Amino acid sequence: MSSASDSARRTRVVESLRGAGDWLQLVPRPAAWALVVAWLGLIWWLSSQPSDPTPGPWWLSVLWNGGHAPIYGLLALWLALALPRHAGWPKLDRRGVLSVLALVLASGVLDEFHQSTTSGRDFSALDLLTDLAGAACVLWIATFLADDRADDGGLARRVIAGIALCTLAALSATFVGQSFRELAWL
Repeated sequence: MSSASDSARRTRVVESLRGAGDWLQLVPRPAAWALVVAWLGLIWWLSSQPSDPTPGPWWLSVLWNGGHAPIYGLLALWLALALPRHAGWPKLDRRGVLSVLALVLASGVLDEFHQSTTSGRDFSALDLLTDLAGAACVLWIATFLADDRADDGGLARRVIAGIALCTLAALSATFVGQSFRELAWL
């Protein structure tokens, strides 16, 4: 149970996100696996789309590479819903987080191999970095929100750090890969 001082540190943002988390907990664990499978299907379909061979502006490449973060962040959220729960929230202890991240990584590797068979697309280890950055940030924020002591300041710091980390990963996927073209797997 939270104290009056805990509630005073929160505004509608933390309370709304905690409410959304409570609502998501209504999804039974077996149904969470259906969400995972459906989301993986969407990822598979997206990576089946051929790429335009004409290079676009750098910022568009960063945007496309950055898109991996929210896509795999949501995959991590759907996987977390399938975890055992404690007090209604997914059990995001060390084992739970590492399990979700391992499944995200395995899904990302499989999808990168699949993507490499699509015209104009290739396998990119740096895309996997962006996938993991998005997943890790979502799990970090979800773990924070599950704590009764969560407040807006802590949430804001985590969101800003997460955006910075995911942007750095997307910039790396864009520019490191372009700088080392002989290493096609980057």
